[in-house]
Amino acid sequence: MERYQKWEGGDVLDWIGRDFNDARGSDFPKVIRIAAELAGVELAELTEKELEAAKEKAEIHNLVSESVEIYHKNLTQKPELYDYIMEKWAITPETVDLLKIGYSTTDKDLNGLEETTLQKSGLVYVNDGKMGGEVFNGRIIFPYWNNGKAVYLIGRETSETTAIESERGMKYKKTFSP
Repeated sequence: MERYQKWEGGDVLDWIGRDFNDARGSDFPKVIRIAAELAGVELAELTEKELEAAKEKAEIHNLVSESVEIYHKNLTQKPELYDYIMEKWAITPETVDLLKIGYSTTDKDLNGLEETTLQKSGLVYVNDGKMGGEVFNGRIIFPYWNNGKAVYLIGRETSETTAIESERGMKYKKTFSP
């Protein structure tokens, strides 16, 4: 009975993957195989390259979701930003917390995240294979969610956004996860 109490809802894939660590991420191919087997569907085997690409995609989605937590924590430490968001976009503090809207400071918020995956994520500038600054410095971060994972982010300009970006009309920036 305990096994079924752990499951908190979702679709059939969430139910099948309830015992995996990352059912919608790196463990998703296993969940699909189980679903196919239960349905009596034969799946073609994935190549090693396809499996590696799926794993990389899951790692990037997980890292983007981690960055959302960091950005949201930054925002919660600056209560005046809740007022700014309410004034500018009429988004209530409850909605800000529900959607984990965040704030990227002008410091290095993403230090400590896995560097190789961070470079692939689009959250930092990369030049000749070397990591540069963070893309969203000084911006309000709006995550876009799919199946509990942040799939991409939009950063809206604030007074702390660099002058050069403001002068170039870069009111917002968007990153895509694969």
